Amino acid sequence: MKSWYRLPVLMLFLSVGIQCRSAGSDQAAPPPTAQQQQEQHNGDTISKTLFPNGRTEQLILKKDSSDFRQLIYTFYENGKIKEKGHQGYYSGKEVATGIYAGTWYRYDTTGKLMETTVYHNDEPAKAYIEKTRYYANGRPEVIERFNNYELYESDIDSIGDWKYFDEQGQLIKTVHHKSRP
Repeated sequence: MKSWYRLPVLMLFLSVGIQCRSAGSDQAAPPPTAQQQQEQHNGDTISKTLFPNGRTEQLILKKDSSDFRQLIYTFYENGKIKEKGHQGYYSGKEVATGIYAGTWYRYDTTGKLMETTVYHNDEPAKAYIEKTRYYANGRPEVIERFNNYELYESDIDSIGDWKYFDEQGQLIKTVHHKSRP
């Protein structure tokens, strides 16, 4: 993790456990809504969205305006991390948009890693998404590669070698997919 993220991320995680409480009332209250907070630290912006129960639903750390990436954490209502990764911008000949960038990690409600997704953003012929799903023991189950259909809003296309593993981590099958011309 880059050093400029350490202090703000530490501050964010320390605040995750803080819960908001309100005084009771005999009258029916309107349904609770998500609360949003925003703070500035040394030119960086920290945005937080809270579940109605006061726990953190999402944290976004945006480096000062010279960096287009945002570090994003989302959580389950039980406080366990749901996913984390970067969102940013890719500027090319054909696209300039806010997109997923780099590696994203997705977890189940108990905090176990379920999937990683690598977003390799490049020109259409070179851009791809690689997904790895994991067994409960943490070993890879399958590694799949697709064209970057999200970046270019195109049809999904399986490409490259897909690798399948047994629960001990041994490669059991490889399937080659050709990309469309």
